[in-house]
Amino acid sequence: MNKKHVLRGVMCAACLFFVLACDGSLLVSLYTSDMLTVARQSETVLYTSVTIIASGLKEEKDIEFLRNNLNSFSNERIIKHDYSDALTFTVKVPIVNENFQGTFDSSKDLLFIYANDKPDRIDYLCKYNSAVLDTISTYLKKEHFQTFNWNDLTLSLKLENDLQEPVSVLAYSSFINGEPYPFSAAITLNRRDHVDIEFSNVLRNSIVKGKKPLVVSIKK
Repeated sequence: MNKKHVLRGVMCAACLFFVLACDGSLLVSLYTSDMLTVARQSETVLYTSVTIIASGLKEEKDIEFLRNNLNSFSNERIIKHDYSDALTFTVKVPIVNENFQGTFDSSKDLLFIYANDKPDRIDYLCKYNSAVLDTISTYLKKEHFQTFNWNDLTLSLKLENDLQEPVSVLAYSSFINGEPYPFSAAITLNRRDHVDIEFSNVLRNSIVKGKKPLVVSIKK
């Protein structure tokens, strides 16, 4: 076989691995009762579930690494995602009041949801834990010989109203139930209603760069 063809085949395989390993999604599950509790009680920290899909990570060493470095890593299993095998699992992340004065162990928290109580609404902001991102990126580079771009990870919220009364929600620069809203959009959630909010590239890039942007609000 021509050496050029062999080299080309190896390079294609390497590129394919890189693409598969960098694909994934992160879905934060939020309940209105938790969101309001944290906003009203500044010294309260509550935890919510995040479901993550990571293509290309399926070895036992990958699972062990994630278990040791992410808060409450659980429910891991292999699924099909975009025609390839992917690892899906859940972790816990904190919802914290911006005026929180106490301390808590955040060393394994992948991201934070912050509540900011304002006169007419309660704002919620999202921020990655840069130390955890660096730990994961270093592992991927060492064990899988790749530089991971966190912008390739789709970031979404599933917001569910578990209160008795309707709740008015504002979402910013997102896809709401699959429909694009480049600025903001108002949604009314009746009891047990939920909405899927996928952050736009601009919003996701802001979070990846270490900023803490506004992602959703609850009107008073």
